[in-house]
Amino acid sequence: MTDISTLALPGESRAEVAPRDLPGAPDLADPALRRSKRLTLLLGLLGRRLSGRWVWRLARRWEGGDATSYTLRKVLWERTGVSVGAHSYGSLLFPVDHPRTGLRIGRYVSLAQTAFWSFNHPTDRISTSPAFYEGGTYGHVGNLPAPPPRLDVGHDAWVGDYVVITPGCRRIGIGAVIGAGAVVTRDVPDFAIAVGAPARVIRYRFSEPVRERLLQSRWWELSPEELRPWRDAMTKPASDAEALRALEAIAARIRTAA
Repeated sequence: MTDISTLALPGESRAEVAPRDLPGAPDLADPALRRSKRLTLLLGLLGRRLSGRWVWRLARRWEGGDATSYTLRKVLWERTGVSVGAHSYGSLLFPVDHPRTGLRIGRYVSLAQTAFWSFNHPTDRISTSPAFYEGGTYGHVGNLPAPPPRLDVGHDAWVGDYVVITPGCRRIGIGAVIGAGAVVTRDVPDFAIAVGAPARVIRYRFSEPVRERLLQSRWWELSPEELRPWRDAMTKPASDAEALRALEAIAARIRTAA
């Protein structure tokens, strides 16, 4: 399968496409995901007649919810081009009726149910209405405003209630926190806390050395079961000596497994 991180969007060359942290497609073989035989059978029989709303409802009932649903991730990828890692949950995992091929969500991401990622309407055309570019009554499929929006939500990010993410933001960093009601118009760095409208970074969660240790550990690549030996350390402040030792041990395990 093609890694979409290597592809240029309309209006930009390959050289202008910045490297991205997240894989192009979701890892549907992740053992953390739960797959319901009933939902697989139902989806096979009905196909797209089984609406995104019903997939979302049944995934919550039969596959343990957003964080662990195999089918929800499969449908999001195949119908809308959205990639979601394991243990992530929230508003942006709801299957919509239009493509969102620029959206990729990492692992362990917490998205409030009221968080929203917005698209721009064209302001240089006769009409701003989506009727003329989304296939409505007078629509023209494929005549979308360019370039299409793109967003990476990094591993373990937390996006609060009533947050609006505009197309001006292309990356919410690993471990970043977006406060409730924020309007995010630009990228948010790893482990930054951003609040307000427009959102601004008020501080970082950790000192720079601790941030580096966290990034080097790549702890989010492991499942909660694999992290069980360090469960107590995971609940301590990241600057705590026990937590730092745990990060070193986790990094060593990941390097050994690679």
